[in-house]
Amino acid sequence: MAQHTNQLLEGIGNMVRDVASAAETVSASSQQLLASTEETTKTIQSIARTNGEIAEGAEKTTAQMENSLNQMRALNQSSQNASANADQVKS
Repeated sequence: MAQHTNQLLEGIGNMVRDVASAAETVSASSQQLLASTEETTKTIQSIARTNGEIAEGAEKTTAQMENSLNQMRALNQSSQNASANADQVKS
């Protein structure tokens, strides 16, 4: 009877050690996953900032292009006016 009890206790002890080992493995994996998640979060935040900067740059470029277009239109109008004036002087 004592031998069976000892075997039972030994089996329980082995099972407890196995569970403890598995818990350590899960804990280590969890820590690695947490570190990886934190790094991914930082990367996503950096990408979001960069996208915001790109969008801001695109808005500025669009505004500058619109300004250039308006200036070109004004220059074209002035050129047409000068041409019309020159035609009137010739006549």
